[in-house]
Amino acid sequence: MRNRIAAIAGAVGLTLWAVCTSMADEHALHPRPMEEMQGDCSNYQWDMSEEFRLWETEASHVAASATADEAPAIGLATRYTVTLHPHDSVTFVATPEKDRGGEDRFSGLLKLEIPEDGLYRISASSGVWIDAVVDGKVVKSTSFEMQTKCNTVFKSVAYRLSGGNTALLQFNGSRSGTVDIAITMPHEH
Repeated sequence: MRNRIAAIAGAVGLTLWAVCTSMADEHALHPRPMEEMQGDCSNYQWDMSEEFRLWETEASHVAASATADEAPAIGLATRYTVTLHPHDSVTFVATPEKDRGGEDRFSGLLKLEIPEDGLYRISASSGVWIDAVVDGKVVKSTSFEMQTKCNTVFKSVAYRLSGGNTALLQFNGSRSGTVDIAITMPHEH
């Protein structure tokens, strides 16, 4: 009987720990007002140490495609310098949540094989719009952070993705023909 009570108490304690941790994670993902996102790199609410570490490494170069069938695959935990196309030449699989295109803007497509269920962050060196598309549908982002005066990682967008899927990453509306990006999977407690 005593062992059974101890097992139940342990299970209740573990459940409470998981709920509290989940609530803390959700609080950390709660979007902030835009006026709080106009600082330098030290003003990120998220722990961006992995992203900043990646920005100190030499970037791999990849050319985004203008169509989904030719989208090159990229991996996690690597900084990429991505060459984009004139916006009007890109065919998106799903209508971007925000289309920031125009004659002077650049866009492109990449793909990512999702290795496991979890929270993924796609970070970029500029204000390019990022959509993750799975099975032809735009995945709603969990949250985002940006600091407009950070000269390395301008923004980071979080998505909860399921393992075994392929995410098509749609980048649109860049003011430059290249953008640096990295995809990380932050440790969840």
